[in-house]
Amino acid sequence: RAIAPFARSAAWRSAVVHRLRQDGVAANASQFGDRAFWESRYTAGRAPREWFLSAGAAADSAAAALLSHRRSGLSAADSPLRCLHLGCGTSNLGGAICDALESEHRLAATVTNVDYSPAAIDVAARRADPRQSYHVWDVTDGSQPPAPPHGSAYDLLLDKGTLDAVLFCGEAPLLGYLAALRRLLAGDGGGGGGGGGGGSG
Repeated sequence: RAIAPFARSAAWRSAVVHRLRQDGVAANASQFGDRAFWESRYTAGRAPREWFLSAGAAADSAAAALLSHRRSGLSAADSPLRCLHLGCGTSNLGGAICDALESEHRLAATVTNVDYSPAAIDVAARRADPRQSYHVWDVTDGSQPPAPPHGSAYDLLLDKGTLDAVLFCGEAPLLGYLAALRRLLAGDGGGGGGGGGGGSG
C-alpha cells in the first residue's frame, strides 16, 4: 500500500496528465484508468505505440537491470530467458528486449505479451516474430497468467507504462496488480524471476 500515497500526489498526477495531453491521448486523468477508453483508442488505431521512452531505450535498461540483478551472470545455458510483458499494448518492447539480450549479451529470449485489451492484442499479434506470443489477460483481476514457455517461471517482468494507468483505476485494481507482481516474482501462478524494467506503450 506504500505506493498509493504517491499515486495521489498532485505532482505525479500532473506530470502524467501533461504527458497524456502532450501525446494527444487523453484530455483528463479519469480517462487514463478507463478500460473502455483504451479499447476504443486501440480499435481506432489512435493509441500511442510507445510511452515515456522508446522501446529500444527501455529494453536496454531492462536487460542491464536483469544482468545486474543476476550477479552470478547468465550464459547461453540459461536461455531462452522467459519474459512477461505486462500491459503490452501495441508496443515494440517485446521484440526490442529480445534483440537487446541477443545482440548485447548473446542470450536468447522469449516474450509473453499480455494486455486486457483484445484490440491491442489483435494489432500486436500481427507481428510475425516467433520469439513472442500474445494473450488477453488482466493483471489486476487475480486470474492466472499465461504459463511461460520452456519452464515454470518467468525470468523478467516488463512494465513501461501499465502501472501508471493502473494507479488511476482506484485502490482495488492497484492492489490486484501489486499482488500479481508478488505472485509472479515468488514463482507462483506461472511466473517468477529476475527483474523488471521497461511495459507497454
